[in-house]
Amino acid sequence: MNTLNYAIVGCGSMGRVHAEAAANDPRSSIRYCVDSDLSRAEDFAQKYGGKPSENYEVVLADPDVDAVAIVLPHNLHSEYSVRAALAGKHIFVEKPMACTVEECDRMIAAAEAARVQLFVAHVLRFWEANIRIKDIIDSRELGRPFLARYYSEGRLVVGEDRMHLVDPAKGGGVILGGEVHHTDLIRWWMGEVKRVRGYHLNIRPEFVKINSQEFSMAVYEFEDGGVGETSYSYATLNSPGLRLPKAVVQFEKGTIAVSDDGVMRILREGDSDIDEIKTDPSTAAPQEIPHFTKAVLDGVRLRCTPWDARRAVELCVAAERSAHLGRDVEV
Repeated sequence: MNTLNYAIVGCGSMGRVHAEAAANDPRSSIRYCVDSDLSRAEDFAQKYGGKPSENYEVVLADPDVDAVAIVLPHNLHSEYSVRAALAGKHIFVEKPMACTVEECDRMIAAAEAARVQLFVAHVLRFWEANIRIKDIIDSRELGRPFLARYYSEGRLVVGEDRMHLVDPAKGGGVILGGEVHHTDLIRWWMGEVKRVRGYHLNIRPEFVKINSQEFSMAVYEFEDGGVGETSYSYATLNSPGLRLPKAVVQFEKGTIAVSDDGVMRILREGDSDIDEIKTDPSTAAPQEIPHFTKAVLDGVRLRCTPWDARRAVELCVAAERSAHLGRDVEV
């Protein structure tokens, strides 16, 4: 097999990102574009190739489909992934892996039984600044990291194609919809988590009405003694001119800060000069489909394993439970 034939399942904004990545990757191709709204599937097929369809079963029955890219509301991730595994298709699924740990377990069991690859698209592992930080942590060139923070803060405008991010009935809410990004990343950086404390808030009336939190914060204690903090906001009025911090990691012998425009700044002990590195966060998501294609065709190790993605869901569920209980939760 020289190329991997995909069905793009879900023709919304993130589906467009992954369809474009597949169309531009010489080792990936699009066999189908699938959506419950056939006109959207037709629009995708015209732009990116493949056949439009509103029937997932037809797609799964096609022997020329090697993999599915599932870009659907979170509450559908488990069902559609298990059905794909039963049909012998490799599975690329957007984060979060699923809405519950039990659903994650079903996905992993189905993929293992079918001997297909399962990848959850945790895009922050593909951002250049985050990879550089991971390399510096692993090399210990700045000593041991003792504090890591990561933030995403913006004002989410909720259109029909984004309701899955906020509607609790669709697995929405800021913790699973957004914070899960950071939970996975900070664990990738700092190691295993042993305790978490979560907080969340309703702010705008439209979010209060549907009982969907739009701000979350989590504090983590790691097994090696370090600590971390992440926050994710759908409510923050932001602008590129503010240059809010994206990441801060403090080490024994230095500090790294990344602003939300992707500029990375490194201060080393004994050096008054600050190294400045410009990175482009927009290049991260287009790497995910080619990475998965290489994993299937060449045996390249997945940057985020199914067990990593499952653990991120488990930690987010613990953070939400902590927010309700008003205390730390052991994990």
